[in-house]
Formats: sequence, structure tokens, C-alpha cells
Amino acid sequence: MRTRVAILIVLAVALTGCVKPGASTPAVPTTPEAKVLTITNTISSSLLLASSELVPLCQANKIDASTCSIVKHYLLAVNAANDQVTAEAGLDPATEPWAVAKGKIANIVASNVITMTVTDPTLQSTLNNLKNQLISILGVQ
Repeated sequence: MRTRVAILIVLAVALTGCVKPGASTPAVPTTPEAKVLTITNTISSSLLLASSELVPLCQANKIDASTCSIVKHYLLAVNAANDQVTAEAGLDPATEPWAVAKGKIANIVASNVITMTVTDPTLQSTLNNLKNQLISILGVQ
């Protein structure tokens, strides 16, 4: 019995010395798919923000009807693209490797990044942020 206790004490002391005080467990690496899904979640929030800014501007005629229509169609296109990117990034890597999904995602994003100018600075800022978020997907490795 004493031998078992002694072995446990030696083992406990040895293991205690293996961990530096204040050291933390390293974080699990984030997959590219998870990074893309985080970005698409942010894009969804930005789309809601842009829509909430656009509607009152259009209703108050603060921007012309043509611009309202263009921005609305752009937001709808980005929403559809965001859904497609989410679907691609959410596929099982065993079904579709990241290299294949990344190529498809790059094509989706490239066809939906547009620079547009509106007169309202708040809406313009939101649209610029949305464009930058889309572009950031291309940088995910």
C-alpha cells in the first residue's frame, strides 16, 4: 500500500512540474470553413443593417428611386451569394475538400463584389463595410 501511495506522490510531483504556472491550454485551430462561416454571419448582420438604413432613406426620398432600386437589388444579390457561400463552407470536408469549396466560394464572391456610391454617408459606410467583408472571405486559407 505504501508503495502505491509513494508512486502516486512521485507521479503527481512529476506531472505538476510539466505545466508552467499561468500556462494555458493552446486553442484548437480554427478551420478555414469555420472562419468563412464566421464572416458570413457578420455579413448577414451587415445586410440587415444596410436594409434598415436603406428603407427610411428611400421612403423619405433622400436618395432617388433608381439608386434605391439598385442598392436593393445589390443587397438581395449579396444575400443570395452569402447563402451560397454558407452552404459551400458548411459542406462536410470528406464530401468536398476545402480546396474545391474555396474555388467555388471565390467565384461566388468575385461575382458579387461591387463598388457603388450613394449620397448618404451612413449607408455608404455600411455598403463599403459589406464589400470589405465579402473580400475578406477570399483571404481565408
